[in-house]
Amino acid sequence: MSGMISRKLAKRWRQDWEDINQEVLLWCLSQGIDGSFADLEDKEEYETAVRRTSASMRWAGERYCRKEEAAKRGYSIEDEAFYSIRTIEELLAVYYQVGIEERPPITATDSVRHSKGDGSETGNYLVSMLDIQRALDLIPFHYGLRLKVRYGDLGHLSDDAVAGLTQSEAHDLTGWHHDRLTATLGTTGDMVRHRTRTALRALQGALGGASPWTASRRGSEAVSAA
Repeated sequence: MSGMISRKLAKRWRQDWEDINQEVLLWCLSQGIDGSFADLEDKEEYETAVRRTSASMRWAGERYCRKEEAAKRGYSIEDEAFYSIRTIEELLAVYYQVGIEERPPITATDSVRHSKGDGSETGNYLVSMLDIQRALDLIPFHYGLRLKVRYGDLGHLSDDAVAGLTQSEAHDLTGWHHDRLTATLGTTGDMVRHRTRTALRALQGALGGASPWTASRRGSEAVSAA
């Protein structure tokens, strides 16, 4: 598993896969990841352990690659900007309902900011808005359409409320035919949540992905709890 993960990261970051693999294996030793889950008889429990272990190892390798890239290019890893899903949601609401703003609205929460590493503030809200605009151009059209209607015209509604809109309500709020809305977001609250989250993940990927620093910690905690 470590070799496959390391080779994929090596191709992406153009680094030596053996160095990455060594770092991943050291991470496994430090976290007590020894592959003992292979003896699990319950299929579901085994598959869950594999996913958690794979995620933890991938983030360990990603963290190493980012450090190496930063050292090679002469910048600090603390200069890297990452966006949480919550921050993206709040930025999208402003982007679609207000437009590109230089400063956050007075009603916006403290989580809406251009952040780095673990989320510390850099104070450049306009950069965040421009990042969102750029990333929206990079994701598939149907994902952008989901986000536009969900955080624009329907941003004030819950997922369940969106799914429960009548034909006339859907048209009044969005200008869309009800069938188009359900085809885009789904017919139940769970479908709306799932489709919206899928589009958000795509946008987060276009923005550079989730922070490997917080994710790697969550991965190790998940493996330890398995």
